[in-house]
Amino acid sequence: VIPNMFHTASIWLTLALAVQRYIYVCHAPLARKFCTMPNVYKCLIYILVVAALHQGFRFFDTEYSTVDVLWNNRTTHVCRREHAYWVKVYVTENYYFVTYFMFRVLFVHLIPCVALVILN
Repeated sequence: VIPNMFHTASIWLTLALAVQRYIYVCHAPLARKFCTMPNVYKCLIYILVVAALHQGFRFFDTEYSTVDVLWNNRTTHVCRREHAYWVKVYVTENYYFVTYFMFRVLFVHLIPCVALVILN
């Protein structure tokens, strides 16, 4: 979860840098208004918060429990991983993961990559 959160943030930070560079090169008079340190800090915080919110559900969509299994004639404790109750009952697993991955493909990969190609 945490690597995905930082991956999402790094993609959007790269895009923010490309937008800032585009403004400086192609619209220099606007750079004094938009490309200020307070605006950079605001953008940085927005990106980090949205990346954390985007991955936030992933912290709660899985439950772990211990299970005893017989292995080599000995009882062994192992972890059992399953999707959380709210994912299975209220949302359904198919809807949850289709929505999550479509959002990820669109807003973490496709839109930023297309924007980077256009801005550079």
